[in-house]
Amino acid sequence: MKNFILDTNVLLHDPQSLFKFQDNNIIIPITVIEEVDRFKKDMNETGRNARMVSRILDSMREKGSLASGVTMPVAERCGLRCLPKNISRICRLICG
Repeated sequence: MKNFILDTNVLLHDPQSLFKFQDNNIIIPITVIEEVDRFKKDMNETGRNARMVSRILDSMREKGSLASGVTMPVAERCGLRCLPKNISRICRLICG
């Protein structure tokens, strides 16, 4: 199992990238989520993709606290968690 840290550019280029790492861990730094939020107002493809990423994360939040972990819609073995790591917080997709 590998760990992949998703950058803002990855999410803005392909919002569905959250679901494409199968049995690997995905880590999304909080700063990336904040950067995605800044693009939501744009009326271009980048803005649309930012809004889609936000909707995906919001739908996961509806299932429970990201800090506690939630199950991903595509695979019951996967979940998204926000965890403190050192001083900064990260969101981490846990698979396996």
